[in-house]
Amino acid sequence: MNMKRLNRRPLLAEEIAASLRTSILNGDLRPGQKIAVAAIARDMEVSHIPVREAIQRLEAESLVTTIPHQGPVVADVNLEDLHDIYLLRRLIEGDAARRAASLYSDADIARIRDCLEKLLDADPQFEEGGFWDAHRAFHHAILQPAGSAWSARILNLLWQSAERYHRLYTLVFGSLETAHDEHRALAEAAAARDGEKLYHLLTTHLMHTEEVVTNGYREVHPEIEHPEKSSRSDDV
Repeated sequence: MNMKRLNRRPLLAEEIAASLRTSILNGDLRPGQKIAVAAIARDMEVSHIPVREAIQRLEAESLVTTIPHQGPVVADVNLEDLHDIYLLRRLIEGDAARRAASLYSDADIARIRDCLEKLLDADPQFEEGGFWDAHRAFHHAILQPAGSAWSARILNLLWQSAERYHRLYTLVFGSLETAHDEHRALAEAAAARDGEKLYHLLTTHLMHTEEVVTNGYREVHPEIEHPEKSSRSDDV
């Protein structure tokens, strides 16, 4: 019995973290919003301990931050973080895509095409439609042959962070048709096993996405003075 009680708390903390993570990613919990530990514990009929453990997990994922004398709040979003996220994505994913092209098996190409079809069929406006899972699965299928355990961990964190900006700003200000044209081009380059073309298309796709999200952010936050993006190079 003691072992069961010991094993239950980490599972409970992960369940709570998963629920809060979803609420943050889909915008139900907004940037800067206070996370009421006592209210969550009461609503879920648990003690405050697994709730605090869940919050610690989300802090490690940069989704939550703790402010002295105020407590945990949903982490803010800003353009500097956005640019860093996409800089890292271009560096890691561009290199992985170039290497993956020569490693694709026929099964890999079939998987990429299947993931593309699921992505094209998914509706981003319908939460149960699985659009974001399909989007992540497609990008994973492109990179998977050249992946490693470490790159997967890093990319999962970057994708989750990027998805948050995506959900907040892309659906209103971006063109799904344009994005899907780029996804189709990526699948075609993968099928041709053209590493240089795949590298160019993927890094350009990520650059376009960053621009769309940036424009959406500026539209939503006209009260914030936005300095011009720094001239940092991707070659770091």
